[in-house]
Amino acid sequence: MKIAIVTSGLLPIPATKGGAIETLIDSFAKENEKQNKLKITIYSIYSKKSKELVKQQKYKFCKYIYVSQISSFCIRLVNKILRKNIPINKYYQKKVVNLINGIDYDYVIVENYPELVLSLPNHKVIPYIHSDVFNKNIDNANKILSSCYKVITVSNYIRNRVIEIDKNAENKVFTVYNSIDFENLNDNLINNYRKSTREKYNIKDNDFVYAFSGRLSKEKGPLELIKAFNRINVPNKKLLIIGGTWYGTKKRNDYFDELKSISDDFVIYTGYIKHSDIIKILCAVDVGVVPSNCNEAAGLSVVEFMSVGSLVVASNKGGIKEYLNIDDNILVDYHHIEQFTNDLSFALEKSYKIYNKKVKKKNREYSKKFNVRENYNQIVDILK
Repeated sequence: MKIAIVTSGLLPIPATKGGAIETLIDSFAKENEKQNKLKITIYSIYSKKSKELVKQQKYKFCKYIYVSQISSFCIRLVNKILRKNIPINKYYQKKVVNLINGIDYDYVIVENYPELVLSLPNHKVIPYIHSDVFNKNIDNANKILSSCYKVITVSNYIRNRVIEIDKNAENKVFTVYNSIDFENLNDNLINNYRKSTREKYNIKDNDFVYAFSGRLSKEKGPLELIKAFNRINVPNKKLLIIGGTWYGTKKRNDYFDELKSISDDFVIYTGYIKHSDIIKILCAVDVGVVPSNCNEAAGLSVVEFMSVGSLVVASNKGGIKEYLNIDDNILVDYHHIEQFTNDLSFALEKSYKIYNKKVKKKNREYSKKFNVRENYNQIVDILK
């Protein structure tokens, strides 16, 4: 089958600047090199570093087409002068649509931008929905859904949001759980990474380490986590904040400054970490915390924490619990911020008491369900 994958145009492929969706596309392309079931063309925003990486990796069954983008600075300037709200990736998407409409593909997979379906009327278009961007509240929702060949979502929570548009479309909306590519992990690697990471960040062997991993933004809940962490009475506690304010950047903003203002010496900031190095840091963690206050589409960070044996404390929002071993970890209900912060502090203390080798082993085993091969095969089956 000959397919096109259209990325959002915000971050490049391969994922040299990070990004969860971009990393998943990378994994999908690499798995296709092993199985050779598809001829893939990936449309990506131009990046010199990504283009050079493609040359090094020498793909046989995947072709990359890079499209230059007007700088975000120029678009913001135009928006300010003309009082418009032109999306940063609008120019990129228009160029990609023009390119695709001149080529015959069996299927076109559009990553997280369902609106593009209407611009590709002569193709079998499959939106791959990674967040809550395709629901009954968006413009032309019914028209877009009726024009889709099929729809792939990353959780049943998101699938149900799509089906709310039209109950009759239920049979063409499929859930495929996201995957992680940490297959080579073993006890020796985890122990070595744990030791080297703790040495790097001056964390002692008997310190009990909590961690947040992801983009530092309000909806991800790091502020509530730090407040909850400050309240707990756990000996030798440490909190690792893994990530930056935006993918591939070390820039600060007002929200980051607010986080720093309530942090003490027990809170350690790593800054942005490229995806290939994330696993090394996670191995140093005893309890991973996913304190999202938005309805997360999925819970990939939950899986990443479980893969290294960390116990997980997560908010019960959106599709998070679909990825979590709920029997051995802790879900915290979310009603309002004050209540959540208070309940989160109790959960952090509870996690210290129940963390043990048995939980560690169960979580590592459970995380293996979310593997790249399974994700790839499910998508191929849907295309067939």
